[in-house]
Amino acid sequence: MIVRTLALAAIAAAFVAGAPAWADDFSDHLDKARSAYAAHDLRGAQRELGDAEGLIRQLRLKQWKVVLPDALDGWKAENVEGTAAAMAMLGGGVSVSRRYRKDGASVNIEIIADSPIVASVSGVIKMLTAVGAETMTVAGHTVVYRKEDHSMMAIVADKALITVKGSSASEDDLKSYFKAINIAEIEKLLK
Repeated sequence: MIVRTLALAAIAAAFVAGAPAWADDFSDHLDKARSAYAAHDLRGAQRELGDAEGLIRQLRLKQWKVVLPDALDGWKAENVEGTAAAMAMLGGGVSVSRRYRKDGASVNIEIIADSPIVASVSGVIKMLTAVGAETMTVAGHTVVYRKEDHSMMAIVADKALITVKGSSASEDDLKSYFKAINIAEIEKLLK
């Protein structure tokens, strides 16, 4: 536990060196963590580092929300939802999703990144492809199309899973929404 606390403090200190103005709250938590650690208050230091880590997760989530497209012509988009999981939960990661609606049809886009879940699903996608699942190329990416749940799945940069799923939406609607995802930004965020 102490090693993790010290490691987080070192990472955070390196991160703050070139941080923008939002880092004030982050820096405050780090300062409080250092003070608590110096006073042998390991619980307090851990709490402050956890709060600083929470700020980073919030900022990462904000970065990821921009990869989801606005509504296409004639469609309405709901608010973007998302979570940035703590390191202890499922190995960390980010999940963002958004639902789009038009005349009783809906399309839902979900992206999971930087999570061990992606590696697991990647293996499933490879297995589906091997047993003859329908694949297609959309926006230059190999996509597995599953008729049984009317969804498309793709792995980007071996670290992000994109799922586009429709209800009463056409296959062309799914393709259009897949093409509208900012995949270049996903690749940038994964570097």
